[in-house]
Amino acid sequence: MPRGPPIDIWNLACLDLFEGTHLFDDVFNGKGHHDPFRHLALIYSLIGPPPSKFVERSETTEQCFDSNGKWIADEHAHIPPNKLDDMETRLHGEDKRLFLQFIRSMLKWLPEERKTAKELLQDPWLNM
Repeated sequence: MPRGPPIDIWNLACLDLFEGTHLFDDVFNGKGHHDPFRHLALIYSLIGPPPSKFVERSETTEQCFDSNGKWIADEHAHIPPNKLDDMETRLHGEDKRLFLQFIRSMLKWLPEERKTAKELLQDPWLNM
């Protein structure tokens, strides 16, 4: 997938905004090395399965997903029970709903579906 501003939007959601921690902390194996299967399993648990368009475009996803986005890499990593809604503990009610909607607008499998920085500035959560 090409690099560009949508990667920055994804990183903003992952690193800076959510509970002051990185959303994908638990992605290292016992030796401290990045585990891509574990990483993708965690993403899957938080934002759901990737669309088939993502699977078709990626060079390596056939190791993890079938053509419909279903996880097939259980021998490498299991989908954890983590849910994005459960990870946000500081906000409640409408504030929480709007914040999670804001975060989800940045955490999209397909880069072109992520909001731009300009669009994010107009988001209802930032303009409450």
